[in-house]
Amino acid sequence: MSESESVQPDNVGVRTALINTPETPEGEYTRRLGERRQQLAGVGVLHRRLWTYLIVIALAGVSIAYATLSLHLIPISWILLPSTAFLSIIQSLTKNARVHSRVQRIVSFYELGVTRLCHEWQGRGIGVRNSGETTIHMLSI
Repeated sequence: MSESESVQPDNVGVRTALINTPETPEGEYTRRLGERRQQLAGVGVLHRRLWTYLIVIALAGVSIAYATLSLHLIPISWILLPSTAFLSIIQSLTKNARVHSRVQRIVSFYELGVTRLCHEWQGRGIGVRNSGETTIHMLSI
């Protein structure tokens, strides 16, 4: 049984599993919104860290390229090391940007849900306003 379940005896002597549920939908949405905001903050920290790594690797790559091609101090195969790290960081940044976008959409969803549950939703929709165009659907109305 998971941590959110507890077993309680009922009047007949049969044991039933009760799931601990939040008291209100507003409380549940608020809790989930807080979790997603924390996740979004973590994704932002990772994104900044990856950009720092990318800059450091780029500077190291330029230094290695200079030492290899101009000064002939080290073999040319050393250029592969920062190149591989650079490509790996770019791949991680791309993945992190997708995660950030997805979590941001989830946060927006929960923010709209909380405002709706608090009855403060008027004027905060995500729909498109009528721009004066007439569509087939509008003609049937």
